[in-house]
Amino acid sequence: MAFLDMYRTAKRGLATLSLVGVLGAALPARADLIAHSAPRANGAYEALWVSDVKVANPDKAGVTMTITGTPRGQEYSPTDASITRVITPNTTLLLEDIYASLHGAGATGVDRLLITFKDGSGNPVANLPVSHRVYNFGGPGKEFGTTMPTFDPATGYFPAGTLLGGFVGKSGERTGILVNTGKDGATIEWEYATSGGLDNTKKTLTYGKDGLYQHNGGLDEILGFPSAPDGPIKARIIAGSARILTTLNNNTTNDPSAQELTPWPETTSAYDITVQIYVMDNGTPRVFSTTQPSEAVVKRVWQVHNLDALVGEHVYACTDPAGAAVDTLPEVITNYNGLTAAEQQEFSGDRIRLEPFVNDSDNNGLPCDEAEPDHQFVYRLEFNLAKR
Repeated sequence: MAFLDMYRTAKRGLATLSLVGVLGAALPARADLIAHSAPRANGAYEALWVSDVKVANPDKAGVTMTITGTPRGQEYSPTDASITRVITPNTTLLLEDIYASLHGAGATGVDRLLITFKDGSGNPVANLPVSHRVYNFGGPGKEFGTTMPTFDPATGYFPAGTLLGGFVGKSGERTGILVNTGKDGATIEWEYATSGGLDNTKKTLTYGKDGLYQHNGGLDEILGFPSAPDGPIKARIIAGSARILTTLNNNTTNDPSAQELTPWPETTSAYDITVQIYVMDNGTPRVFSTTQPSEAVVKRVWQVHNLDALVGEHVYACTDPAGAAVDTLPEVITNYNGLTAAEQQEFSGDRIRLEPFVNDSDNNGLPCDEAEPDHQFVYRLEFNLAKR
């Protein structure tokens, strides 16, 4: 559909008003579309997953549609398999088993689809109604399926710095993860926590350019261990751009659903947190590090769900100097060794230098001193937490 610039000029020639911006805002263009995943592939529990594309042309002129399939795990290329169809005026076109249409009968695999529309002059045609449905063509739950979202590749990828949120399937469901990347690829930090749990796990992966990258094993495949049902997942785009979708399939009926991870606003901490660690070198305090760890890391160190009990100023020492009213570190730091390397660095400021202090086998893993021939080091931690 083409838009004309509309101008209205006052009779006396005093002013000219352009409405093109208003029209553009009312009806954003979607001339090209990405469909996340178009399979013809065998799945668990005897499933055979296929997909259909359905497009309506309500206009009075014909539209040429081109569908290009890029195999999963590969970068888009203009030489990828494609098909072209003309959608006549006031009709709906249904293409069943689109993967077979692209690659021939008997072929199996998974493609990412790029769908484009042109008018008779080769100009883009925007906003045609499109449906992309993935469904089971064999085994239990035959014809069970779900409509998969499509998006505009020009505006639909989430950029670096975006935090996306979603969840894994419930008990009795298997979860798959689809990552579609923009032209620069993507580096993504995945984060998972059990439902209502305190601990979380992070892993960073890098994906190729302009393609579909599929984790059939879902979060288990990413993290390396089985995830518990209903746990929330986060995906922080560190570099590049991406769009992420999870598939949730029932293990008995093969009934599927699809969920796109959506932007998850960062929460502002309710606390100001400062940690200072000192080393007493023969009685002279020397600053080891000053950090401002996140709420999540402090909760993991102290193994608590709420930080209110820690509000105030606290001093903890590796050994109790004579007459000092302080607690010993072994009594308060309960989970430093359970943190990831990055979390240890966030808390202590220098993970490597602190490791001999926290990994010693004495005193429940926290030695009271580290003796050298001419020095004795005693560690002291000052922890200040205030509510904003």
